[in-house]
Amino acid sequence: MKRLPSTSLLSPLLLALLACSGSSSPAKDTGADAEAGQGELAKTSDPGLEEQPEVKPEGDAKAPPKTPGKAVEKRKKPAKPSIDEGRTMRRKLLTELNEGRKLTKAGKYEEAMARYREALTIDASDVAVLGELGWAAYKSGDLELAHRTTTAAMRFAKEDKQLGMLLYNLGRIDEDRGQLDAAAELYRVSLARRPNDVVQKRLDDLLAKQSQPAEPTVTAEIDAAMSSGLARLGEGLAGPEDACALLEKVACEDYTMDPEDGCECDPALAGAPGADQSWGLLHLTAGMAPMQEAWFPVVKVGEKWTVFAAVLYAYNPGAFGIYEEASVGASEVKALLGESEGTQLIFHLGKDRSDSDMGINEVESESYEIYVICSRGSQAHCTVPLAAVHTYDRTILFDEMETEEEFDHTDSLGESHYRAKLDFADGKLKVSEIDASEGYVLPAYDWLGQGLMLAGGEYDLRKLLGL
Repeated sequence: MKRLPSTSLLSPLLLALLACSGSSSPAKDTGADAEAGQGELAKTSDPGLEEQPEVKPEGDAKAPPKTPGKAVEKRKKPAKPSIDEGRTMRRKLLTELNEGRKLTKAGKYEEAMARYREALTIDASDVAVLGELGWAAYKSGDLELAHRTTTAAMRFAKEDKQLGMLLYNLGRIDEDRGQLDAAAELYRVSLARRPNDVVQKRLDDLLAKQSQPAEPTVTAEIDAAMSSGLARLGEGLAGPEDACALLEKVACEDYTMDPEDGCECDPALAGAPGADQSWGLLHLTAGMAPMQEAWFPVVKVGEKWTVFAAVLYAYNPGAFGIYEEASVGASEVKALLGESEGTQLIFHLGKDRSDSDMGINEVESESYEIYVICSRGSQAHCTVPLAAVHTYDRTILFDEMETEEEFDHTDSLGESHYRAKLDFADGKLKVSEIDASEGYVLPAYDWLGQGLMLAGGEYDLRKLLGL
């Protein structure tokens, strides 16, 4: 089963560094190969393919509302193609990908990138294609495109090996861009997913120059997620308009594939608690093909505003293959830390998605519901997303294709789930009634969106807020 989040996480520091600086792949071993030759960016390989109006607060904090509060614009779900169309699309995907690889190997990077872009019109979330496009862009010297496409590939990688490879790739890109702190953090989290001598040496060499300690462990990352709160992207801002301008400047690169696309941030707050417009979510829309969206908490403290890292994300290329629907539910204002410490804002967020993997004839469905808590005193603080529900199911896409050729579905089909009751009161988060599939290792923090999944027990809400 691919979609277990025991180690699929990024540290809060890395999320901030990424901002400032799905389908799963059509084969089991997709991802960048950190064993690449000396001086080369790790190469994404996939040998299998070569073979083939205002909302008022309501409800309580015990369960996310079933009906969204302030509506998020619904995207039209593309229709599933016929079996004949599916066969044609898959053949074209494999042809474009493999031709692109040949061109990359021959050093014809511009031609290769054109092939990969054509493949993305068929499957816009294919990890192998996105990774290969990033590899070709890196080899061509286009570090900006390499960063954008490798970041996109990371969002759809489902296995630690895939993430480890792509994180190493992104570290190499950032190192070449002179973003050494970001590169070191990427190498650390790469090693936390996949121990590798090449990556370790790269990190050691970089840290020797910077005299920084290395902590490439999943435990250290989870501890940070449970104690540091959500990363801040900007403080001391004059208002939502200034926060939007900052997001358009520092976050756009991570949500577009083409520098020409640009981003647009709406300063009108989503998820604000009724007439209180002093905190809520900023909505960033990026690109048109594919359309990417993200939501960022923003909080007013005194006369200044703080904007945080994204807590919700949606990717919709407008073609068959992937469809994501995000929801922003009715928010609530409650005194969760005690009356003497003011009130806190509780966001109810969620997403439903489906993602077809043409290369190996599989389709996944995923749904999650999360909370984000924000507080303000002398500073603004927010938690990372806290998961209440996560369900995942992976099945065959076209039954007819299974009789026409052999696919390897080893350890990929099936379902997994995590459900928990979350209660907030008296400065504590109480997690109870856990229902989790075998294989979940709790606590876990999945950076792809479903948030921090906690074992049953009581947790210090102040610590989760980073206070």
